[in-house]
Amino acid sequence: MNDFLEIHELAKLSDDEKAHRIEMHLEQAKNLKFDQFIIELLTRGLWASADKSTRKYQEVAVALSNHLANFKGMEPSYHNQSHFREVCLSMALLLGTQSVIFPSSTEESPWKVSNHESWILLLSAICHDLGHDGSTNKYPFELEKRSVGLFQEFLEEIPLTLFERKEMVNSIEPIILATDPKYFPTLIDKFNPESRPNRSDYLSMLMVEADLLASVLPNKGKILGERLADEWRLSNPEAATSVKTNKGRLYFLQHIHFISPQSKALGVEEIRKISIEQVSE
Repeated sequence: MNDFLEIHELAKLSDDEKAHRIEMHLEQAKNLKFDQFIIELLTRGLWASADKSTRKYQEVAVALSNHLANFKGMEPSYHNQSHFREVCLSMALLLGTQSVIFPSSTEESPWKVSNHESWILLLSAICHDLGHDGSTNKYPFELEKRSVGLFQEFLEEIPLTLFERKEMVNSIEPIILATDPKYFPTLIDKFNPESRPNRSDYLSMLMVEADLLASVLPNKGKILGERLADEWRLSNPEAATSVKTNKGRLYFLQHIHFISPQSKALGVEEIRKISIEQVSE
């Protein structure tokens, strides 16, 4: 896998070129098995150095990626290891902008992710759709709660203290629950001028942006829409028919937004608008 986007160079590109470059990196990542990809990812950015407080997160991330890479069962057409890889890489790209938007180590911002928080986000990205069966939620957070439960079960196999297990689960649970698509309007509303988002809200927003990033890309997004349609073909045929149409894709693109300074540094909101124009034409 080649080096990640050079964020300083990315700023010089047009919005179309940014979209192409991000799609190129997502395509390159497909050549690695999921566990190999995660090990490669851990050599970069905020994850390149695991100190005493984050080493357990590193061990769990590697063990979980190995577990997923060796899974022999059938996977859904969309919510599979390819999606996990895309979300993890998208998270790496978002967090990779921090050296540009927060050049000073003393600069304060509620959007600034600490080294410890970067590990929480990586674990969330790896397991946010753990055990997904290709269906849609019958009640709020149904599949997301299942993912948290499976992660909790997985931790029982790792040599951790009870405190460490609880800390990890409590850290990622609100972030994973926030990826329920129907929760998006509520999450966005937490960032209006009258609201006071908490720490978990900022991390959740970055997680959701990483989850959605690949789907707004002009070419990759159309492919992912077709995969989602195939996944929903039996469980939700009406949604399956809609999601792969121009009308369905336009609805999706118009009802999401990217608000973090990290996504703005990547130009994701502009890329979303390019995709809207492309579909509208």
